Amino acid sequence: MDLEKCKVLVQVIDTKSLSKAAKKIGYTPSGLSRMISSLEKEMGFTLLRRNHDGMFPTNECRHLLSGIRELLYQDQLLEQKVSDINELYVGEIEIGVSHRYYYDTFALAMKNFSKVYPDVDLKIRHGYSSYLVQELKQHRLDLCIVSKRELGDCQWIPITKDEMLAWIPKNHKLASEDKISVKEFEKENVIFTYPGEDTDNQRVFQKYKIYPHRQFSTLEPYASFAMVKQGLGISMDNRLSAWGMEEGILYKSLDPQEYIEIGIALQSNPSPAVQEFMKYLLPLLKNKVNSL
Repeated sequence: MDLEKCKVLVQVIDTKSLSKAAKKIGYTPSGLSRMISSLEKEMGFTLLRRNHDGMFPTNECRHLLSGIRELLYQDQLLEQKVSDINELYVGEIEIGVSHRYYYDTFALAMKNFSKVYPDVDLKIRHGYSSYLVQELKQHRLDLCIVSKRELGDCQWIPITKDEMLAWIPKNHKLASEDKISVKEFEKENVIFTYPGEDTDNQRVFQKYKIYPHRQFSTLEPYASFAMVKQGLGISMDNRLSAWGMEEGILYKSLDPQEYIEIGIALQSNPSPAVQEFMKYLLPLLKNKVNSL
C-alpha cells in the first residue's frame, strides 16, 4: 500500500476538502484526486463520498481508517527513530490541554524545548478530556493533560487530584451554604459546558442519577463563568478550570464531595521527540503542583 496515497486520503478526510488538504500538504487538488482514484482502483472500492458539508469516508473506508492511521503513525515513528540515531529530532508534537490552568506550564516547556530542538514543530489545542483522549487514540495527538479516562493502550502519568465545585452567582439563595448538594442541580437552571458530551460534570450527574434542567450551554468554561456571573443559572466544573476567574461568582464544594484525577496521557510508544519533550515538561508540572 502506497503510504503517500494513504497520507493524502487521511488529510482529505480530516479537512473534509480536497483544496484544503492540497494546500496543507503542497499538492494540487487535481493531483490529490488522481492519487485517491489510484488508491480506490488498488483497493477495489470507493473511499470517499461528497455531500454539501464536504468530503467524507465511505463505510468501506471507515473499516480501514484506524488501520491506515496506525500505519502512518508507525511510519512517522520509524522516521523519527532514524533521526534519533543521527542525533536529530524532527517532525511535530501535537499537544492537547483540557485544563487551562496548565497553559503557562506547557508554554514554558515548549519554549525551553525549542531552544534545543528548533526543528520540531509544536502544536497545542484545547478540548474537553474525553475528546482529547479520543484524538490521542486516533494518533491525532501525541500527548494531552486531561481528567483520567479509559485509555486503552495509552500511558497514564498521574499529576494531581482536583475538586469538583458548584459555580453560583454571588446573590444566589444558596450563597450562604458551605456545600451545595448535587440534588440542587435538578432544581436550578444549569449552565452546561460541552452539553451532551462525556465531561467531568456529566459523570457526576450520571453517578448520582441527576437530570439537570439545562437552559444555557457553551463550549468554553469562561463563557459559563460569565453566564453564572450574570445570574443566568448555576454550573459545575473542577477548581482548576476556575483559575483566573476567581472574582465575580462563588465556588462551593459539592455534597457529597467529588474529585477528579488529572494527568498526562500519551502514546504507549511515544516518538523520540515526545520522550525528550516530557523531560522538559514533567519537572515543571511537579513544581506547578507543589505551588497549589
